[in-house]
Amino acid sequence: MKTILKISVLLPVLVLGLLIFNGCSEDTASSGPTPPACSIVYPSDGQSVTDTVMVEIHAEDNIAVTQVLLYIDGALVYETIVPPYQYSWNTRVYPDSSQHELYAIAWNQDSLSSVSDTVNVLVDFQAGSGQNVLVVANQNSGTLSLIDLYALGAVERDVIGVGTVPNDIIFANGRLHVINSMSHDMNVISLAYSGEMVQVVSPIDLGINLNRNPQYGSIAANGYLYISNGMTDDITVFDLEALTSRIRSDVGVAPAGILAAGGKVYVCNTGFNFNDYTYGMGSVSVIDTLNNMETTKIEMGEGRNPQFMALDPSGKIHVVCTGNYNDVPGEIQVIDPLTDEVVSYVYIGGTPGDIAINSEGMAYIAAGGWGSDPGRVFRYNAATGQILNGPDNPIMTATGAMRVVAASDNSIYVACFNAGTVDKIREGVRVESYTVGDGPAAMVIVER
Repeated sequence: MKTILKISVLLPVLVLGLLIFNGCSEDTASSGPTPPACSIVYPSDGQSVTDTVMVEIHAEDNIAVTQVLLYIDGALVYETIVPPYQYSWNTRVYPDSSQHELYAIAWNQDSLSSVSDTVNVLVDFQAGSGQNVLVVANQNSGTLSLIDLYALGAVERDVIGVGTVPNDIIFANGRLHVINSMSHDMNVISLAYSGEMVQVVSPIDLGINLNRNPQYGSIAANGYLYISNGMTDDITVFDLEALTSRIRSDVGVAPAGILAAGGKVYVCNTGFNFNDYTYGMGSVSVIDTLNNMETTKIEMGEGRNPQFMALDPSGKIHVVCTGNYNDVPGEIQVIDPLTDEVVSYVYIGGTPGDIAINSEGMAYIAAGGWGSDPGRVFRYNAATGQILNGPDNPIMTATGAMRVVAASDNSIYVACFNAGTVDKIREGVRVESYTVGDGPAAMVIVER
């Protein structure tokens, strides 16, 4: 009886001691130093690459990452102590169809390290790296979508929200600058090589209380971003480094399209009267970027409604005058920036809109097509003025052809607002269509 009594009394004490011991052991382990996280975000395992590829490494620690190393085929090719952890890798030094292994190592302040999973890639000079993307602003949803121009047009829809009525996108310094007309601000978005988008700062006020209605932007040779303000008849000169406005300068009535050429900035003044909805004298303001003041105003004509511009390969500026949607038809007026005078006309007719001119000198113009009608794109030879596709024989797209952009391979991409698609045109023929979101409009091609 005595022996049994002793065991029964000691057993709970022993169990309690074990629980306390185990608990202390677990607390000590969990509070000790841990290695950092490490992974290769881009390229992905099994991907084909070509040309120059930006290898993107993710490294994170609860205190600090002290070093990141990248190995290709077992050889150390890159080491850094500061983010972002990105290595520009020239794959053209390798044979075509060759396989390669990539892995990264991250260290922290406790001298602990982690090795990423190995990424296997194929150098394929024909397949492309998948890093050229078309960024599309969806006006109705206030979002950005991505089309991978290499990966057979793979689409990522509504990747990030950017503001109310995004009307233009400017890519500079590795960032997307999205001008929002109705929220009167600009959202600055970083675009990683993996396709990830992150808002860099809070939306920047471009004149919310003044209802400036910012429209379009263009980066001049001085590095500043010039933005047209449709409701206040002026432009904003924006410092991309400091992310602040520097100055505002008066231009003409209801400015729209804006284009930097050489040491000058050209601004389309539509002449639109917001009170009676009529079009007065259209003009183009010429801004000297040394003092940011208007030096010349080139008159386009009463009711001409100049809205968009593009440079041709010879350096001349093609100004699209949409007309007044009634008795004044659309036309193109060509300005020689050496004299700032109109030197020729293309009487294209209809109601032409946004314009893009590819390296072959072919000009493409988005020309609407609304409701149940198909979208329409006009085309002419920028050097000769010969009209290849006009109102009588337009290139047909999905409904609501609103904006156009030219790629380096001379393909043309058309944002079809009503249809929610971006259509691709090659040599005057529609060849592809990608569903991107609600009300696609502004686009920019990011080539890396």
